[in-house]
Amino acid sequence: MRAVKQRDDFILEPLMRDFNRAASEGTAAKTRVLIQSTDGKREWGTVGVSENIIEASLQALVDSMEYALLKK
Repeated sequence: MRAVKQRDDFILEPLMRDFNRAASEGTAAKTRVLIQSTDGKREWGTVGVSENIIEASLQALVDSMEYALLKK
């Protein structure tokens, strides 16, 4: 059995347009989470966007897993 090297990188980036609007209107800024994934043969990236960092992370992670399963 061959070990698969896994790499997950999280990059958190407030969306400046939304951040500026949030500051002026008193609303929450959106966060974009980028996840770079690999299965040892291919690499792909997914994005999640939400006012809640946990929700944005979950969106990106679920999309990454769905992509991996659909491409097998």
